[in-house]
Amino acid sequence: MSFHTRAIALVTVTATTLVSAGALFLAAPGAQAAPLPPGTLIKDTLFGMHVVDLQRGNWPNIPIGSIRLWDNQTSWADIETTNGNFNWVNLDSSVNTAVANGTKDILLVLGSTPAWASDDPSPIALPRPGAAGMPTDLAWWDRWVTAVVTRYKGKITSYQPWNEANLSTFSTGSPAELAELTKRAYDIIKTIDPAATVVAPSTGVRLGGAFKKFYPKFLAELAQRNWPVDVFSAHTYPASLGSPKDRAALANLWMDSLKAAGAPNKPLWDTE
Repeated sequence: MSFHTRAIALVTVTATTLVSAGALFLAAPGAQAAPLPPGTLIKDTLFGMHVVDLQRGNWPNIPIGSIRLWDNQTSWADIETTNGNFNWVNLDSSVNTAVANGTKDILLVLGSTPAWASDDPSPIALPRPGAAGMPTDLAWWDRWVTAVVTRYKGKITSYQPWNEANLSTFSTGSPAELAELTKRAYDIIKTIDPAATVVAPSTGVRLGGAFKKFYPKFLAELAQRNWPVDVFSAHTYPASLGSPKDRAALANLWMDSLKAAGAPNKPLWDTE
């Protein structure tokens, strides 16, 4: 089994200073990536960033082609703070700034859950209390996804239902619940904006216990729903003193899990 892969680097920047960076080039399991011919240009869309204060107009002073909207006060929990009332200011500003600077790929993380809709009001959830819980009424999730995809059709190019779904600070949902949110989002997105890419909820690989407990079951639930994603996603950075070799080992662990689950041949993105 092989996987078509995409290299993506997502970094955090201030207006003029690069704070942290990481790049991952994934090859098919057991295969070695072929070298590029001399003079080959690598697409700028393969290099992405998280930009601090993007919603306030901040932009890096280096060329990039992709943006992931996370920690920009653009999640469901940030936008629909009361039932049925959407405040689009931060997301509008983030998208408009990215588009004005020539960004070709914009990836939005759809979760987390607003406190009023959450089944778990835990104050330790990120980015807000209750954000790690699951919506108590899936119709609210459907309404949110419909609203955001309708508003940003043709501007936001990719959607990711959840960030690090295997870590309790971001999600207390079961594998089945996250798979169901993914399936419902996929169906809505493809109806409204068929050209948009649906990226699977990311999984953190470094905390091996949380990864092994959640991810195989999550993949099994996706399989039962006919794999409603266009891309698989993970975060493979190691501990702070880890090496590139450590990161490669985590990437291989992730790819081995996909292979064991019989996952279809889809692109692989490391989105942090």
